[in-house]
Amino acid sequence: MSGEKKSQFETRMLLDGSLFEKVAAQRQVHKLIRIFSRRQQRNKLELIYQQLLREPSFVQQLKNIFA
Repeated sequence: MSGEKKSQFETRMLLDGSLFEKVAAQRQVHKLIRIFSRRQQRNKLELIYQQLLREPSFVQQLKNIFA
């Protein structure tokens, strides 16, 4: 959004309490979606990591790297 359009929108939000509340609610929803998505990705990565740790060749490679 261009600077002018952004400024106009912010002015509309200040004048229209309902619009302000809707935008605030939408921002909160986006924030929660990002948090949920990050947690989901973290859990997937942890599962992959745990599976890799059960692979002897992977464990040996780690030992070789950090030995």
